[in-house]
Amino acid sequence: MPPTDKSGLEMRQSRTPLERVHTTVFGQSFSRCGNFLAVCDNLGYVTVYRLSDALSSNSRKTNLHPHYYFKASDYSIYSIITHDDTLICGGGNMISGWLWSDIISKSAKISWSLKIPSSGSDLTEANSLEVCKEDDVLYAGCGDGKTYTWKLDSGVLSGSFCGHTDVIQDIHLTGSHTLLSASEDGTVRIWDSRQSGKEHQGMITPSKEPAINRPEIGKWLALVVAQDDLIACGGAPHLSLWSQRTLRPLTSMDTGLDSQHTGLFSDDMLITGGCGKLIYQWNINGECKTQVPVSASTVYNISVNHGNPSKKMLTVAGAGHKVDACLNFGYTSFTYEL
Repeated sequence: MPPTDKSGLEMRQSRTPLERVHTTVFGQSFSRCGNFLAVCDNLGYVTVYRLSDALSSNSRKTNLHPHYYFKASDYSIYSIITHDDTLICGGGNMISGWLWSDIISKSAKISWSLKIPSSGSDLTEANSLEVCKEDDVLYAGCGDGKTYTWKLDSGVLSGSFCGHTDVIQDIHLTGSHTLLSASEDGTVRIWDSRQSGKEHQGMITPSKEPAINRPEIGKWLALVVAQDDLIACGGAPHLSLWSQRTLRPLTSMDTGLDSQHTGLFSDDMLITGGCGKLIYQWNINGECKTQVPVSASTVYNISVNHGNPSKKMLTVAGAGHKVDACLNFGYTSFTYEL
């Protein structure tokens, strides 16, 4: 049996070859200081990298291996974010908080946990997490089609946003108290993030637009992200940009038959990834500027380190046990291994 630390968490130096074959990375998050990267996977592990190891002038391949690695859940971990000094992990039926200081010192232990409401014996997974820093409220888009909220100072379940008829795959909070949620029911719904329990204020249905619809793939959505008046969404329909003010489509983007699962805005550029070993970089008019080959056969998460300017990088992860790092965003500079 593998050794455990005092908290009972399993600790090992590396994964078995079989685990590597069957690993899918679902989420990534940089520490607030910008010196560490944590990734979560389908086997319930959190793997942590110290960025300086790979960025040092005498870096070797051995420096691309994890700084620390621990079992954080008995179920898959689908989402992971950093809020202040805490790493928050969302998986089946539970969301847990872990202090970054404990993780960095290789002594991770659960700081707090929140139970996701569920009906019957079915697991309700947290597929996407967001935190409103102003109100210290955690939002979790879940597999039962609802987005739940908790007050982080007390751990109290404070509300829910209901209306979707299928799994929520992605949520996004804007600075204007707007919550966006993308679901496998084919809709993006727009909510006032301060008014849980209320009806949505607007809705986007990309599959209803002939230029965006791809009925041969389906109508499900996996991606929603916003910047200023722009909303980007993707999944079975073509990746598309919409006006948040009018809720009308502005343009659709051609990725062939590749569905887009994840994306973010960075420096007036939209970066997306999904099926196919590529990430796409688009300008705000929907024009593809470049395509970057990556290791993951399907990309599930793209993240940018904003915490430390000297270590700014874009990282890409998904199906497989490798995490690509792009220092100038235009090509893979090096690849971490789980």
